[in-house]
Amino acid sequence: MPLSLVRLALATLLLTIAQGCSRPPVVLPNDAYIWQRQWTPALVAAVQSNVSAP
Repeated sequence: MPLSLVRLALATLLLTIAQGCSRPPVVLPNDAYIWQRQWTPALVAAVQSNVSAP
C-alpha cells in the first residue's frame, strides 16, 4: 500500500474522530428496557421498587 494512501486514510480517520467530538453530549432519559425470559418474584420486586412517576 503506498505511503500517500496510508496518510490519506489516517487523516480521514482523525478528521472523522475529531468531528464527533464537537457536539455536546445528549442527555439520555432514565428509562430502562428489561428483557428477561423469566420474571422471578425478585426481579418483579426490583422493577417495582424503581418505578418513577412520569
